[in-house]
Amino acid sequence: MPKRNTLRLTKRIVDGLSVDDKDAVFWDRDLAGFGVRVHATGRKFYVVQSRRPAGLKRVSLGPVAGPSIEQRRREAAEVIDRIKRGEDPLPPVPAPEPTVTDLAAQYLEAHVAASASSSKAPASYLSTQIRIRFRDRSWRRARPWSVSPARYS
Repeated sequence: MPKRNTLRLTKRIVDGLSVDDKDAVFWDRDLAGFGVRVHATGRKFYVVQSRRPAGLKRVSLGPVAGPSIEQRRREAAEVIDRIKRGEDPLPPVPAPEPTVTDLAAQYLEAHVAASASSSKAPASYLSTQIRIRFRDRSWRRARPWSVSPARYS
């Protein structure tokens, strides 16, 4: 475990931290394993360090310029708990939401290409109207009233 400092990390204290030659980590007095890493260039990052079954693990929570220190302290407590349980310290980033273009391509593959009909109407309508009009828009943002004018234009 890191050496305990007598610093209670606050915004004022974190803003005033600096180092001369080498990077340094300043640990919080209240939450063991939570600290601020200060680089020689002046950049500052919140870090968490804890022991896990496989050994010591250090994780960066992000730059100081982000959320408040109290939010980072709560996040650090959760990360420390996950490390001690042997889990991944940071949960995986969820996959991006499919766009209307992605869903149109899936529809064309699954239904239009699979049908034996010679009609190209759904494919051409999707290609010329829906895909062009909604390119990278999330499917959650597409509303019926935003689709219906495409049919009449």
